[in-house]
Order: sequence, then C-alpha cells, then structure tokens
Amino acid sequence: MSELNIEPKYVISAIDKTDARVFYATDGDSGPYWSNWFSSAVQYRSLDKIPKIKQDSYMNQQIQYIEVLRIDTSVVQKTSMSDVRRNKISSEIEGLRKQLEEKQKELDDLR
Repeated sequence: MSELNIEPKYVISAIDKTDARVFYATDGDSGPYWSNWFSSAVQYRSLDKIPKIKQDSYMNQQIQYIEVLRIDTSVVQKTSMSDVRRNKISSEIEGLRKQLEEKQKELDDLR
C-alpha cells in the first residue's frame, strides 16, 4: 500500500462564555463571525495564512479563548455499501433457513 501524503489544514476555533466550541467563519455580506458549525469554518492550508484577530473586536466579546486546530484529513474507515448489503441479505437468508427448518419439523411432526 502506498503511503498517503496528507496535508494538514487549520481552522480557528474558540470557546465562548457558555463553554461551547465555535468556529471562525466568513460571510461575503457581513464579514467574519463565530459559527456553531464546523462545516462553516474557514480552512487554511498553512499557519501563515491565518488572519490576526483583534482582541477588542465586537465578535470576541463572548469568547473566553481562541485556538488554532490542525485537521489531518485522512480516511480512517471505509465500508463498502455492497458489503453491508451482502451481509444484510446473508443474515436474512439465514433467518429464512431457520424458519424453513422449523416449518419442516412441524410438517414432519404432523406425519
């Protein structure tokens, strides 16, 4: 198996005064804001691309501290959906075989 070249990405995260994790996001209309959703977070390819955030900014009034998180994106588990379906069907077949055996025994008992 060849070795993967995984480039880390970085996001700015913060803990607000309610101890909730929020993520630095930007909007074309309103500019930067803190989002509750990781999917909204701006991802940076290197640390030198991360913008400076002013401490006295209005958006930081509810923030306890700010962190930069490194995200290493890699596949940690891969499940083939055909394997999942195959296992489900095999399980169903096994259940039907057991029912057939039970019905066969009932029929034999009637003879």
